Amino acid sequence: MPETVTQNCGVSEKKVVNVITDRARLIFEVFLAGTGLMLWVSVMFFSPLNDVKGDIKLIQKDINTIQINHEAHIENVYKELSDLKIKENETDIRLEKQNETIIKLLTIYEESK
Repeated sequence: MPETVTQNCGVSEKKVVNVITDRARLIFEVFLAGTGLMLWVSVMFFSPLNDVKGDIKLIQKDINTIQINHEAHIENVYKELSDLKIKENETDIRLEKQNETIIKLLTIYEESK
């Protein structure tokens, strides 16, 4: 069985080895914590997913704008159609009056023969 460093050392040497290993472990843990923090920061702030989320928000905003414009165009077309119906009714009334006048004129002409 191979011997470790602590098995070959005396009591004072074991204390030194323990201090060195504790410090090495602390440095390693600080390194891991720093690496984890850097990874977390890079994922949270520099992730392409954030760009995608921003793009999705812009697309939703554009869709909302298009929908509002579409509704406005539909309202305008509805108003134009109702205006055309009113004009059509006015035209029908004028045509009826003209027809009545033509009938009266024809009647007067026939009577004068």
